[in-house]
Amino acid sequence: SAAHPGGMALLTPDMVAREADFAILTGLWERVQRGSPGLALIEGEDGSGKSRLLEEFLRWTKRRDERLLVLRGRAFDAERDRPLLLARHLLAPLAGAAGVAAAPAATLRALAQAVPEFAERFPQLPPGKADDLQESVARVLAEAAAETRIVVAADDVHLADKPSRELL
Repeated sequence: SAAHPGGMALLTPDMVAREADFAILTGLWERVQRGSPGLALIEGEDGSGKSRLLEEFLRWTKRRDERLLVLRGRAFDAERDRPLLLARHLLAPLAGAAGVAAAPAATLRALAQAVPEFAERFPQLPPGKADDLQESVARVLAEAAAETRIVVAADDVHLADKPSRELL
């Protein structure tokens, strides 16, 4: 129904049991818009609609903020042995975000070593030591968040490689 925040897509059979969860996510989004930090963990059995709920929520947020930067990734069991793969998928769009270029060269160097999109955007980084990757991710997220809102959406994190899980 149009009165529900998610619109008609929410009422398809796949989402019927997730309306309360969707309301929790949209309530969290509204609190974040007022300045509170927010984190949501969506749990459930295989086939219970977790990914669909996440997709509907991301569509809902994009309609409310077209400048929103969505860092989206999904882990797969077959890729568990590829270090930082989920992290690379999540961080790739961040390379083109406004504000990122303001980060120090050592921060960008750390990200360029881990995420090809950073190496492509910043090919002329001066030589030198790279900062710690976790600190670099936090710094660049802060730089980008000063310019636009960011949602990090990681699906099936339990299947991710260990370095990606640690980074998250």
